Amino acid sequence: MKTAALFLSLALCAAGFAMADEKGHYVEIKGTFVKIDGDVYVVEDKNGKQRRFQYDSTTKKEGNLAPGAKIEIYVDKGYAQRIVVMP
Repeated sequence: MKTAALFLSLALCAAGFAMADEKGHYVEIKGTFVKIDGDVYVVEDKNGKQRRFQYDSTTKKEGNLAPGAKIEIYVDKGYAQRIVVMP
């Protein structure tokens, strides 16, 4: 009985994640803006790792983006959907 309940719980969780991904699940990353390199934002995450996210004309930008700014970036499949400069 416990095994069946566990299996059902895991199956429902997996289905929930699949539906969220199909609807456009974004990953939120907080860090420090480093620079723009062509069509890529370079961001240093909280672990000190530099990460690169492609952007285009549809990417929403909120605030004055300058090196050293604390930011939140919302990413979908490696593409920046939105970048917000924190006050």
